[in-house]
Amino acid sequence: RFLLSTINLSLMLNSDVLSVGDLETLADAFAPVDDDTELWRSLDAQRASYISSFLRNAAYTRVPYGVPKLVIGFAEASVALRPLSAHRLRQRLDVYEELMDASRLPWPERLDRLRAIAIRRNWRGDDGLLVTRGWSNDPWGFIAQPLDLASVRIARTAIAIERYRRANHDEPPATLDALVPTYLPSVPIDPYSGQPIHYAHLTDGYQVYSVSFD
Repeated sequence: RFLLSTINLSLMLNSDVLSVGDLETLADAFAPVDDDTELWRSLDAQRASYISSFLRNAAYTRVPYGVPKLVIGFAEASVALRPLSAHRLRQRLDVYEELMDASRLPWPERLDRLRAIAIRRNWRGDDGLLVTRGWSNDPWGFIAQPLDLASVRIARTAIAIERYRRANHDEPPATLDALVPTYLPSVPIDPYSGQPIHYAHLTDGYQVYSVSFD
């Protein structure tokens, strides 16, 4: 959804249909979703939900999730398979811990660690294409986060440049540093490189972009 939003924003900026008030509204809308802790918080919530579900099933003597059902009663199966169930719980919690540790790393080390985890655990599809492009078909879809975050930061930067241009006789800034602190609290970081979002002057304007994987 963030990628679609930034594509739409690009079309509006190129057609010069946004007023100063529109740009200020968009700046306020994009700022809250530029959240570097979103992945960690999402994983933490999912881990808590998984533990809660596991304990609820155990309390009602249900066959734990992921454990083969035997041709006996649910209560008997739950008791008989409790060691296997606990082992599966520990395995799943280990995965969450590994992902959460990776999600605290700075960019792009965070992305490299997440991709390595996905490849090692074989969370891939399309003959590996999803992992190669930074996506994954694992239950969390966590590797999509860099694309979302890069899209949001490109949008915030482009909006800030336009606000600066309108306030400075139609002249864009020489560097992104000129946007701080009036239009941005700091120069946004590209999650794919760990460096500032790229900004280039063109003959007919400027370009803001992320390097992505290439």
